[in-house]
This record gives sequence, structure tokens and C-alpha cells, in this order.
Amino acid sequence: MKQIRTILVFCLVCAVGLCCLPCFACAPAVGDADGDGRVTAGDARLVLRAGVGLEEADLACMDADADGKLSAADARLVLRYAVGLETALPVKSGSAEPEPQTTDKILVVYFSRTGHTKPLAEYAAELLNTDIYELRAKIPYTDEDIRYYTDCRADREQHDPAARPEIEGPLPDVSGYGTVLLGYPIWHGQAPKILYTFLESADLTGKTLVPFCTSASSPVGSSADNLHPLAPDAVWKEGKRFAVGTEKDEIAGWLTEIDLKQTKKKEEPALQMTINGTAISVVWEDNEAVASLTKLAAKAPVTVQTTPYGGFEQVGALGTGLPRNDAQTTTAAGDIVLYNGNQIVVFYGSNTWRYTRLGKIEGLDGGALNALLGNGAVTLTLSASVRS
Repeated sequence: MKQIRTILVFCLVCAVGLCCLPCFACAPAVGDADGDGRVTAGDARLVLRAGVGLEEADLACMDADADGKLSAADARLVLRYAVGLETALPVKSGSAEPEPQTTDKILVVYFSRTGHTKPLAEYAAELLNTDIYELRAKIPYTDEDIRYYTDCRADREQHDPAARPEIEGPLPDVSGYGTVLLGYPIWHGQAPKILYTFLESADLTGKTLVPFCTSASSPVGSSADNLHPLAPDAVWKEGKRFAVGTEKDEIAGWLTEIDLKQTKKKEEPALQMTINGTAISVVWEDNEAVASLTKLAAKAPVTVQTTPYGGFEQVGALGTGLPRNDAQTTTAAGDIVLYNGNQIVVFYGSNTWRYTRLGKIEGLDGGALNALLGNGAVTLTLSASVRS
């Protein structure tokens, strides 16, 4: 009985903050590596450092997957919990291999400081007709930063197991992709640490990851294998090393070898315009206003009755507002612009005002435009048909 009373008093003292000695009521929370009562990215870094022997290991608060050892996988789980991608810790690791996702969409992600990896990544994206994302460091690497064996930034990062350079801008949304190609140069025999940042920050569960690297002489070696623990829930394929200056045909052969095929081209509606029933060739701007107008015209043709104004333009109400990025503009004959967010203007002369550009009529000179637009009201019809 005396022993029980002693334990109860001891824990009561802990509960009111009168001591910090450990007891069974004060067990450390999994993930809270620094013991401050919160789980943050700082805790993930401590777990990572402990996993490589740079900090004292404490399995009670660092073993995020409850497998009895520390690794980069624990640090990743702590980071995911800190940003809300995991709801609880520990997350017990299963013995089964992760199931690959079934979507055939492919994303090419690459880092290229000197420009050697970039063309290979672009070849792959072009051959696969898919999306591409370039990893850029928030603090860009200068030439001095990659001057090896001078205690430069790259030297220090590559020899620091906990180094994680911050990525500039938001990460790509990988949720819709089944396969991710990871391109990088070889730095001191390994992938640059910005690849580690990406792999630990993105949710790659079930995705097939295919690493490829560029190097003048170093093989892919352990650079690919050492990436695996950073995305343990992904399905990893064997990496491939390419020489600097590799041609597009060699990338095409590799993609065929690993059974990656061109994804189906997305069908997009193309905006067309007629004036009084005559089809007009227009080079449209790539902006939100044209995108919104195209979506509108894809649902049903948009007919606009215009009237001449000032001897240099035809103007008519669209009947709805479109996104605007107005800028002071001096127009020329053939220019098509958005005025006040809800009126379309087609010029057969010139004016200076704040407009959002929509497009430019091609194939008609000033005389033809004046004959088409300068003799009273006209009817514009905008439609959008699907093209592949």
C-alpha cells in the first residue's frame, strides 16, 4: 500500500508540472523528438539525424513506424504527421509490398543545375506526351556552390545526411499520376539532396518511381537505391544512367525497354470565330479570358451583335463577364480584345486603352478588314469544337 501511495504522489507531482522526471504517466509522444509538446518539421529532422547517428536515438518518441529501429522512413512519417498527411503516430509498417496505382498518367520530375539533365527530361515528357515539373532550389545554386572539393555548398550538403534544400514554389499535385520519372545529375556519387526533399514531401504511396541520372562517368550505383527509403510506400523500378548529351532516340529506346508508352492526348476544344457567317482565322491568346470564352462556346455557340464605334472598331456585349488582365494597349487592325470584362472588340483601325488581349485575325490586310468590319453592324459567332 505504501508503494502504491508513493507512485500516485509521484505522478501527481508530474501532472502539475513540479518535476520533469519520467514516469509511466509522462511517456514521450511519438514524433515529439525535441519534447516541446508539438510535432513539427524540426522533429522530423532530429529523427533523421538520429537515424544516421548524428543525434542520440530515443525509440520511444522517434520510432514512427514502430519497427524497433530508426531510418529515413521514420523521419518521413513524422514530417507527414506534422503537415497533416498522417492522422496518428506510430504508423505500423506492413510486410506487404505497396500496390501500384492503376492510372497510366505519367509525370516527369527533374533537377538540373547545369542543364545536362533538363533535355533528357524534356525528351521523356515529349515522347510520353505528359507533364513535366522542374525542381528548383529556393536558394539557387551558383557556380561556386557546385565547385567540388572546395567546401562548397554541394560538398557540405552531400556529406550531411540531414541536408534538405528547400524547394522553390509549390510542389506538383502528384495525386493523379501513377508513374513518376525522377531525373537528376550525380553529385559526389549520389542524387542532389533536393531530390530527398521532394521524396519526403510528396505523397507517393503506391506510385511507380523510375529514377534516371546524368553523369560524365559515374554509374547510377547507389544513388537510386538510397532514394528508396525516402518513399517506402512507392513501387521502385531500376534506375538508369545516361551520358551527358544523350540523344532523344536513346531516351525513346529506354522508355520502350521499361514499357512506358505515350499517354493519350487530351482532347481540347478549339475556339473558332465567324463574322457574318464567314470563318475567320484567329491566333488566340493563351490566357484565362480565352480559356473561359472557349468553355462558354463549347457549351453552345456565343453570338454577339456588334456595332461600329469611332471608325476603328466593332464592339458588342458578351452577356457575361470573363477574367481580366487589362493593360494599356495600342491596338492594330485585326486585334481582338476584351473591354470592361464583358465586351468583345474587333479592330479594323487603332486605339489606345486598357484592354485584355484575346487574339489576332490573320490572313486579312487592312483593306480587307475595313471592308469586312467598316460598313455597319456585324454578327460575331464564337464556337468551340474538340480537337486532339
